[in-house]
Amino acid sequence: MTEQARKLEWGLQPDREYVCAWGARAILEQDHAGWCRVDILHDRQSVDGSKEDLRRLVDWVNDTAVPLVRKRIREEGIAPRDRVLIEIDRPGLRLIANPNASYGYLYLCAMVLKQEAKIA
Repeated sequence: MTEQARKLEWGLQPDREYVCAWGARAILEQDHAGWCRVDILHDRQSVDGSKEDLRRLVDWVNDTAVPLVRKRIREEGIAPRDRVLIEIDRPGLRLIANPNASYGYLYLCAMVLKQEAKIA
């Protein structure tokens, strides 16, 4: 299979060349006061890459990227009905997320970028 043919079953598709990628369709819950919950379900995730790279990527997603996504959703007033791309970039890492006007889901994709495959 060529690299261009690689696809994640869940979430957004990677928008950069990557060493490994993780995707998910999460449940996005919000209230009018800005409270935001992103619930990532175990059976709505997909991965592509080596176990070693994925373990480090998922740690970054859980510990850093998803909390930053929640913060951006609150601060920018992004609603589940919106179609807004949220981008979190760190050296060698990238996460994109979008509610995609789904009225209840948040589609995510995180990547270890190809040119900087080593995560410190």
